[in-house]
Amino acid sequence: MTDRDPFVVLGLAAASATERELRAARRRLAKEIHPDRGGDAGRMSELNRAYERALAQLRQAEAQRREPPAQPIPPPKPPSAKTRRPGRFVERDDASFAVSVLPVEAFEALVVAANSMGQVLLDDPPYLLECYLRDPVECFCRLELFPEGGGSQVAVTVVTAEGGSGPPPSVDDVRDAFIAALSAF
Repeated sequence: MTDRDPFVVLGLAAASATERELRAARRRLAKEIHPDRGGDAGRMSELNRAYERALAQLRQAEAQRREPPAQPIPPPKPPSAKTRRPGRFVERDDASFAVSVLPVEAFEALVVAANSMGQVLLDDPPYLLECYLRDPVECFCRLELFPEGGGSQVAVTVVTAEGGSGPPPSVDDVRDAFIAALSAF
């Protein structure tokens, strides 16, 4: 394991990097060094470790910058916490499911699945897909793909559709619908 500064590996300045910039840098570099694109597995592992370490350092620094709250700290939310925003319900699951094919193939299959359940709004192959779903529940859905060990890890975020009717979306229901659609291929 290397002791290189994770921000140097990602090509970012530690003092000003944001989570969004970390994800973008990881995606950009993964496109260049992933073994499936002629890159080196060791460098890809180093990139993944650097991303995780940089993200942890960034979150720790943000937590230290915040002033202590005047009221008691509430218990931590579970990993797929549900949050309410004015008129919106958001649920995110960072490690929703794994697909045993490379991101390019997984992305294409997810586009077909998304079109069968609704409409694709944004596709940024092979790592980002946003869609409007009518089935299993009316909602907006964001799928982020991450290369992992010869396969792909998929993170799912769901948000209520504005003016949508019915129950709030469940990331579990949306995940299960995508898995069922992928299994049909």
